[in-house]
Amino acid sequence: MDSKKAHSPMGEYRDPSKQKRKNARIRVNNITATFKIEGTNQDYECQILDLGTGGVGIATKTLLYPGDKIKIHFWLEGNEFSLPATVSRTSGKNVGLIFEDPPLDAISKIQNYIHSKLFKS
Repeated sequence: MDSKKAHSPMGEYRDPSKQKRKNARIRVNNITATFKIEGTNQDYECQILDLGTGGVGIATKTLLYPGDKIKIHFWLEGNEFSLPATVSRTSGKNVGLIFEDPPLDAISKIQNYIHSKLFKS
């Protein structure tokens, strides 16, 4: 096993002591989302690849650039999220987003989701 990664019954997560980011993040499967680029009304589809309390990694065919402001919309275990975010990095179709001032209740729900997946018995 890679020394920087560990496995839970529900997926893979990175050892927090080896992460550059300060927030927990896990890989997810089959979470479809939409987003709007600031200043537009068009919805674009994407797939959430990983999710954390500080942001998400997505795969999209839409061209995005670091610094772009978007609002990402998705459902997670019956909870609806519509969160402003900034593009932090891009690599082909994969894009990293950082949430911008997310509501505390949204962060709490995401944290609970992460914990439920990491520590599921």
